[in-house]
Amino acid sequence: ANNIENVRWYASAEFDEKTLHEVYLKQWSIIVAESSPEMVMTAYNRAQGSWANQNPKFISILRNRLGFEGTVMTDWFATLESVMSIQE
Repeated sequence: ANNIENVRWYASAEFDEKTLHEVYLKQWSIIVAESSPEMVMTAYNRAQGSWANQNPKFISILRNRLGFEGTVMTDWFATLESVMSIQE
């Protein structure tokens, strides 16, 4: 949900559950099901107020709903809170 490049460090992508499931997750569902990626990379920005790489909701959806079993890594220099990102 990173639609703003020039202020990605300051912006938080805000969207409702319907948009999340019908727009963003639909694409990821197809990717995971058809190509079985070994790794995905999180975005720099915040999504719904928390950093994308530290949001347990999104990691849980990726793992539990979409069935992704691979590695989740941060984008370059996107880890701002090391302990939190390791826990998720």
